[in-house]
Amino acid sequence: MDLLEEGLARFLRERLPQPLKLTLTDNRRALFSYRRRPDGVGELRLARYFALADRETLDALAAYLTGEIPRLPSSVRAFADRQLPPASLIRQARLKARPAGEHFDLSEVVGRVLARFFPQMRPVSITWGRRPSALRRRAGKRTIQLGSYRPDDDLVTIHPALDAPYVPPVYLEMVVFHELLHRQQAQTTPPGVRPRLVHDRRFRVAERLFEGYEEALRWEKAHLSRLLSDRSAAKK
Repeated sequence: MDLLEEGLARFLRERLPQPLKLTLTDNRRALFSYRRRPDGVGELRLARYFALADRETLDALAAYLTGEIPRLPSSVRAFADRQLPPASLIRQARLKARPAGEHFDLSEVVGRVLARFFPQMRPVSITWGRRPSALRRRAGKRTIQLGSYRPDDDLVTIHPALDAPYVPPVYLEMVVFHELLHRQQAQTTPPGVRPRLVHDRRFRVAERLFEGYEEALRWEKAHLSRLLSDRSAAKK
């Protein structure tokens, strides 16, 4: 931590119930998440830029976290809004999305999934991810992250190993469906609070609503070893 961040941590430990586990994040969209664990430890994840806030803003934030006031003050939101990247930069990030693959066009895939399962949800940016570097390929991990959703720039990323002729459309659609469920989680999170994209019971129940869920899981079980092999295959 630099001096400003140390000052922020000291202020929060003076104002919030102890013990406190503080994590400063680089997430520029989510202000914070705060909870008390069953063992009594408070866990606070807070955007690092609050180290630049004035005392009045920090007092207002602390009052909200401790329950002294019921609503997050507008002054805290206004401060956070001033720290966000310009909308033009967010648009540029979305323009870098690469939905067209060799075998599948993700823009068509996500369009089908939205129409069938999320007719009220607005369109989302989607892209194929990049292959890991040679150094990471040598790590030999036996896991693969098939997709991800980033609330910061509202972007779904799909692992390029799924851009293959042997992958059935129903499986790719299930992976996209999974990430759109996470997007739904983020959209139902109160403004200013860091979205928790978790696989809780409600998520697992919703996941089974995908038509073709069992078929897709059977295919995954039969072909997981090939996906693991293909996840880092060199590709021009």
